[in-house]
Amino acid sequence: LAQGGAAAQLLPHPADPQAAGTLTSVFVKDKKARFYVISALATTKIDLKLLSARLGLGKGGMKPAEPESVVEVLQVAADSVSPFAVANASASGVVLLFDHTALEQPAVAVASLEPGSCVSAAPAALQAALKVLGKDAHFVDLTAEPKIDRENPPDLAKYVPEPPAKPADADGTSKESQAPAAQPSKP
Repeated sequence: LAQGGAAAQLLPHPADPQAAGTLTSVFVKDKKARFYVISALATTKIDLKLLSARLGLGKGGMKPAEPESVVEVLQVAADSVSPFAVANASASGVVLLFDHTALEQPAVAVASLEPGSCVSAAPAALQAALKVLGKDAHFVDLTAEPKIDRENPPDLAKYVPEPPAKPADADGTSKESQAPAAQPSKP
């Protein structure tokens, strides 16, 4: 936060997760192994089936990520999901979705990368700090229930990242990019 010139305080994590301005974050993944950190006030009810549909992933296309994925991708303890973990190179493709009600708070508290502590800052300072890390924080209404059909496409689909690239072979090519060798034509 200091790099972005944002005023913030490192505080002990609140004993009451529903304290004013405290954001709770969850790490979820979709069927194509794309990851999202979703942060909202503890009192906000998030329906993953509805959110999945709003992202254009189908009603069952999103679920909480396995603890191993939290450790591998975010490089934090499985119970320490934080939007700041996207600073790690392994989390470069992770999408940050925040509930828009966080913007109405004078200050928000989010888990820091220091165990047992949180960062308290104005929402604009949080946005600026994440921008310095090269990440866009998307503030959306996580509780909206818009109609989704042919005339009303999923309203959050623009935030879905491209699927992760397939692992490359030792020669640097992916299996999908290797076309079968052309067969000589018979005269």
